[in-house]
Amino acid sequence: MTHGERPGYLAQDTDGGWRDANQRLWILADSEVLLTKLMAVAHCGAMGHGGVKVMINHLKRHFNVEKLEQKAPEFCYRCLLSCHVKGGDIISRPWAETYRSKESNEALHMDYLFIGEYNGSNDYM
Repeated sequence: MTHGERPGYLAQDTDGGWRDANQRLWILADSEVLLTKLMAVAHCGAMGHGGVKVMINHLKRHFNVEKLEQKAPEFCYRCLLSCHVKGGDIISRPWAETYRSKESNEALHMDYLFIGEYNGSNDYM
């Protein structure tokens, strides 16, 4: 099978997607944006930054993703929270210098989650 070619064991569903025998939707390896979104939901959502194996197992339950085992570790390595949650020694911070505090509570870290348009002025939580 060449890169990006549909495997013969897939069957087309009524919506135009391709599924395997377990009814998992086929995701082409070249679908970078879609795959990134799926990995973000699987890794950062209810799975709670559980690591590479947890994310792969969750995605494999619902999708037939080409080259998932090669792409998933790179995605998880770039996750800043995974290093803290899993107790990793390497914390990658590619966007800025590391701030080193000298005493407890000297630094404050905040995450922002956009929750969509809201009736009031608080669109973030």
